[in-house]
Amino acid sequence: MNERNGIVILFIIVVGMIFLNPNKASLDRQENNESEKANAYFEKIFQERLDRSPEFKMWLGIKEDQGHWDDNSERATRVNFARTKNELRWLKNNIDYKKLDTQTQLSYNLFVYELERSIANHKYRYHNYPFNQMHGLQSGVPADLISLHKVDNISDAQDYISRLRRSQTLFKHVLIGLEKRRAMGIIPPEFVFPHVLRDCRNVISNEPFENTGIPSTLLEDFTKKVNALDIKSRERERLLIQAKQALLKHVKPAYEDIIAYIEELQKEASPTDGVWDFPDGESFYNARLAAITTTDLTAEEIHNIGLQEVDRIHAEMRNIMQQVGFEGALQEFFVYVNNDDSQFYADSDQGRAEYVAEATRIVDAMRAELDQLFITKPKAEIVVKPVEAFREESAGKAFYQDVLR
Repeated sequence: MNERNGIVILFIIVVGMIFLNPNKASLDRQENNESEKANAYFEKIFQERLDRSPEFKMWLGIKEDQGHWDDNSERATRVNFARTKNELRWLKNNIDYKKLDTQTQLSYNLFVYELERSIANHKYRYHNYPFNQMHGLQSGVPADLISLHKVDNISDAQDYISRLRRSQTLFKHVLIGLEKRRAMGIIPPEFVFPHVLRDCRNVISNEPFENTGIPSTLLEDFTKKVNALDIKSRERERLLIQAKQALLKHVKPAYEDIIAYIEELQKEASPTDGVWDFPDGESFYNARLAAITTTDLTAEEIHNIGLQEVDRIHAEMRNIMQQVGFEGALQEFFVYVNNDDSQFYADSDQGRAEYVAEATRIVDAMRAELDQLFITKPKAEIVVKPVEAFREESAGKAFYQDVLR
């Protein structure tokens, strides 16, 4: 189980404990004691995992260990795996499930499910692509610094610089994992490589990497955040010099190493894509189906559900065709919608601004209806904004950046 994913599950459990309050007066005292014991354990594990994850603290808006990244080394993976097995063993040996109240039984089931799934799928820990067209350190490091690392004072700025320096270690450990995958025959398909290489090169383009007079993505972000601080000019200049040095001495060589490795690996890229290219790919595929759907449905059963959904959606599309007075087949309607300029915003700064404004309007309209559906609402705002320029060609059309503040 990815350490951060495990923390998220525990976060859900702990929040559930707070809001649903299983310790009701009508419960038997013995049941209360066992539930309190289990819930205390869930909270203890959550806090321990949080303490080990500077990145999850950043995600939660907690300013501790801000100058660090999570430990992504092979050793950390082994230690976390052993810890996961110990956590499950303790829970099963020390908690009497029958004495738990209903809500704590639910928390217990969820926690056990995640731990058992993590242990069972540990053998597939290399069955992925650490660098791909959607995710990976090449885009994740700058995206996290830009979106999540707040700079409210000099200490925050120094932590930002520290993370720039430590990014080189992150990339080093990922390269070790890439080589392990390479030896196993787990190599990304051809179409992935141009996207990854473009993102990498974009991050180390412009100042201070090149004498262009244009700040690079990370330098622009750091400069904007430091310029917003109420500090002396000499202190601001000192921070900017340190940031530029970190970019040149640590970030640049980290990305150059990745670019060199990816360029070499590209020669071995597969023209096909899919988990059937992986060793033991069919078993991995079935494991992923079970994990993602939380069912025991077969691939064929899930595919049939998908076909039924396609038929349902096509029927709704045909209704739309009638509403707009389109005459022709459904496939012709697709061509019309995809090629009619009136269906698109202009490919310009104004068009992009109009799109963001419309998306924001829809979100605001949705937010106004929340009271009718929910008792407890999230405090965090949903903010619609353009994807950073360095990865806009590789990123999905729309996606969520999780931030809890």
